[in-house]
Amino acid sequence: MYAKAVVTCFVTTLILLGLSMKAYSSVSRVTAETDDGIVFTVWTDKTEIASGEEMAIHYKIRNVGTRTIYLVSEPTPSIYVEGGLINIGEPTPLWGHRTMFDYSYSEVKPKRSLDQIVTVPASKYQRSQLWDLTIGFLYVFDKRGLAKDSQQFTDETLIIGELAHRGVTVNVGTLGIWVK
Repeated sequence: MYAKAVVTCFVTTLILLGLSMKAYSSVSRVTAETDDGIVFTVWTDKTEIASGEEMAIHYKIRNVGTRTIYLVSEPTPSIYVEGGLINIGEPTPLWGHRTMFDYSYSEVKPKRSLDQIVTVPASKYQRSQLWDLTIGFLYVFDKRGLAKDSQQFTDETLIIGELAHRGVTVNVGTLGIWVK
């Protein structure tokens, strides 16, 4: 009788402990499609990483539309961290954010795709926790006149302004990455 009570108590304790533990499920892949037929897929191979490890974020841009796009890139992506959110910002052609033109363009023709990886340095996040991650993109359909050596615009600030006017911004998220 005593053994049965101990086993029952032990099993009950295990069940209660199991119920009280917080479970989480991280999103490891997100896909979004624009009205223009541009499909953005963002994913991580690891939803759990060790503290001090860099986050590798993969993205694929598939053009299922009928027009060629030019994905706008900058040499170093802007990474913003606040609270439990990490945002890899789209290239921002706004006054006050840019003082020089250092953008490049990757062509994605219809029925083609582009695969890239962006890395979030471990120094950007200091706490062990579940981090929500979003990533922004900027693309244009026409890049004529949007180069540093453009004959159309001789002032870099005019090129940046024109890029802001023509650009299409897409933000994709939210991935969940647990830093232990």
